[in-house]
Amino acid sequence: MDLATGRADVLVIAGPPMDYWDVAPMPVIVPEAGGRVTGLGGGSVLTGDMTVPATNGRLHEAILGLVACLPRSRDLYALDEGV
Repeated sequence: MDLATGRADVLVIAGPPMDYWDVAPMPVIVPEAGGRVTGLGGGSVLTGDMTVPATNGRLHEAILGLVACLPRSRDLYALDEGV
């Protein structure tokens, strides 16, 4: 993962729906590398809708602010319409 190795500062997963096992390792790996991972709303990634902002830690609050206005629906048509 580029984030854990320092080759990237931010990773946002908000495309096709992810399953629990796709994101379950992230709360272990990312903090061990000094980063932070949550759901788009800032809560636990494991209990949310599997949308994930993961950052180097220093940028996390700024990224959460940027994605705060994004729709939370995983329906791609709703995202396109801004619902």
